[in-house]
Amino acid sequence: MELPIPENSPLTEALLEDAIVSLTDINGKIIFVNDNFCTITGYSKDEIIGNKHSLFKSGKQSDAVYKHLWETISTGNTWKGELCNRHKNGNFYHIDATITPIHDDNNTKYYFAINHDITTQKQLIESSQKRAQQQSLLSILGQQSILGTITVQFFIEQVLSVILGVLDLHMGCIIEKANQNNAIILAQHGLDQASYTTNIVDSEFINLTLQTPSPLLFQHNQLKDYSDTNSFFSTNDISTFLTCRIGEKENLVGVLALFSKEDREFSQNDKDFIHSVSNLIANFILKKRIEKALNKEKETSQKYLDIVDVIILALNKNGNIILANKKAADILDYSQDELMGMNWFNHFIPIDNREKLKIYFEKFFSPELNHGRLQQKLQNHTNTIITKDGSQRVIKWNNTLFYENGNPVSTLSSGEDITEFIAAQKEKEALQKELIQAQKLEAIGLLTSGIAHDFNNILASILGFSSLAIEKFAPEGEGKLYEYLHEIDKAGIRARNIISQLLNYSQDQENKLRAVYLPAIVEDTLTMLRSAIPTTMDFKQDIDSSVPAALTDPSQLNQVIMNLLLNARDAMEYKGTVTIKVSEHKYLEDYCDACHEDFSGHYVELAISDTGKGIHHEHLDKIFDTHFTTKEKDKGYGVGLSNVNKIVHESGGHIAVDTSDKGTTFRILYKTAKGKNNTETQLEQKGIEAPIDTNKHIMIVDDENSITVFMSELFSQIGFTVSSFIDPTQALSKFIKSPETYDLLITDQTMPALTGAELATALLKVKPDLPIILMTGHSDIIDEDKAHELNIKGFLKKPVPTHELLECVYSLLKISE
Repeated sequence: MELPIPENSPLTEALLEDAIVSLTDINGKIIFVNDNFCTITGYSKDEIIGNKHSLFKSGKQSDAVYKHLWETISTGNTWKGELCNRHKNGNFYHIDATITPIHDDNNTKYYFAINHDITTQKQLIESSQKRAQQQSLLSILGQQSILGTITVQFFIEQVLSVILGVLDLHMGCIIEKANQNNAIILAQHGLDQASYTTNIVDSEFINLTLQTPSPLLFQHNQLKDYSDTNSFFSTNDISTFLTCRIGEKENLVGVLALFSKEDREFSQNDKDFIHSVSNLIANFILKKRIEKALNKEKETSQKYLDIVDVIILALNKNGNIILANKKAADILDYSQDELMGMNWFNHFIPIDNREKLKIYFEKFFSPELNHGRLQQKLQNHTNTIITKDGSQRVIKWNNTLFYENGNPVSTLSSGEDITEFIAAQKEKEALQKELIQAQKLEAIGLLTSGIAHDFNNILASILGFSSLAIEKFAPEGEGKLYEYLHEIDKAGIRARNIISQLLNYSQDQENKLRAVYLPAIVEDTLTMLRSAIPTTMDFKQDIDSSVPAALTDPSQLNQVIMNLLLNARDAMEYKGTVTIKVSEHKYLEDYCDACHEDFSGHYVELAISDTGKGIHHEHLDKIFDTHFTTKEKDKGYGVGLSNVNKIVHESGGHIAVDTSDKGTTFRILYKTAKGKNNTETQLEQKGIEAPIDTNKHIMIVDDENSITVFMSELFSQIGFTVSSFIDPTQALSKFIKSPETYDLLITDQTMPALTGAELATALLKVKPDLPIILMTGHSDIIDEDKAHELNIKGFLKKPVPTHELLECVYSLLKISE
């Protein structure tokens, strides 16, 4: 047929050789194609001529594209664009087409199409786009990997920005629409909110998209068909509208909507990309919803865990903390966030027990673990933990394994803090031991009292007869006999003082403060304790005999000295030197290591020093606490210094401690006392002189015959009339028969049948004005005050020095020497 172009011209030949040419009549039938057209389509000329271009339609482009094409060329205008067609073998190819109407007498007669094969270029572009889309997907996936650090809003805004950039679009939004009655815009770009709020969210396009799993493409002509949305699309000159559902129907999230003011075609790769991104958005939002629900559930569970008053801990197989309640945080002194990830064994188990507990922990996960005693031991045990500040607590645990797919993966432990309970138990045990010790001491005290009574009776006889012997056979105080008798008298006095000290220490007496001469008390106490101190220890004394009297209780002073000397012995491990010093000091300002207060004034100082290893600095603030001790088990009860502290401060005194690795000095400071020194231990032998008037009758009653013999000899020698009895009932009977003949009663307290107090009471009923002297070697029943209440005028403790006995008798009988 004749072509509407010059034939056999160089231009025509070049055109037919290089281009893909076709000629179509006004009805769309193909009337001419060149060889290139046959090559690209795969059809022969005979198969092509007479058919329409729909023979090559691929289905990849919408009807709107073809409709727009025909509208353009039918109005006499040239259309240019890209078309995707299908080869006879089913493959797709792309052409860049220019379709020009050919006119004859101002009427269109043909449509002349000149096409160029751009398949290779399109493939390269699509490949490049696909790579860009893949990179975008990787970027989005990367953001998903840090879900915990970004919000939903931030994520979807970033995703929308990526989509628009990849597809070279400038407008889009993400709509949250779980159902047709509820929808909001989550993110948007390039849109006017006032215009899209109602038009897009409520459009039929959105409702249709929610029912369709694949992306939907709406183009210009389709948009015009929806009058209810015409306002938005026409106002914004929207020619292309692509939507994709986010999420499946059962987990619907919303819609991704993309807009273009130009006619846009989207390849399958583009649609796959959009669909993939929509799935990512859905997965992210759903995961966030699940996380929110889980977090809410976790918060609720955590609240329950935090309410309970027990420690709740979960550890993974490595021993790292993965759960801790408020009680655990409070006990361990960390915040709950700080505890997460910390290794339980490395941070909270004492090093000496760490490896052992690690082994037990590993065995707990062992599949070979049976259900016997070992498992029971692992499930329930008690151990010590270390808190943040280094203090230790004792926790009783109950442990449970958690499994995944049949394998143990973690432990959940509930712990009860029993530190105070254990401390109370230990204190109870200590108190029990102390009670047993007190009972032993009480028994010793009773035994000591009994022995002291008998020993004092013996000493009374020894001292009495020694004084009589001196008076009768060595009255001048000269010669060997006097020297020997005087030594016997001095030994008896020392024995009496030792017994007195033992009695004072064994008795639980009320603290009676008075002026006390410390040098004498120290000397007597050292004499008493010398047998308890090993010979491997040396004593040095530096005692100022001119010190004033100190305000204290002499019996309790003995306890202070005894405790400090025994502590010094233990500190030196029975070998070393102890120095005892007594001196007077005036302190302008000093510090008490026991009561932790400053003091000043005049004090008599008793200092006891040892050459031991000294006291550790960290123990100094505790050494005066009740039951604190650094001694090994069964080596003491830790109450010595506590008692010293109590006794000294009840006397108004203070304690200073100087210690180093060369030894320790305890300085006991007593306030100086007003008045005379109590020189109980300083006795002197006085001569026995007869009174002027001895016309008196004395009754002597004592179950110890040697004492009655001594006193009978003593008073008879002076000139008194004496009646002595060893049986108090016999004495009572004699007195009742002739009470007027007796002028004075001297009686012992502890006797069979009748005590001295009972005998005195009976005699006073008969003769109320009878002077009575009650003597006792030791008695818990009666003392001087009680004796006076019974109208007993004289009260003496055995052994009584002869001159004191005579002075008391002379005083009661109102006679002078």
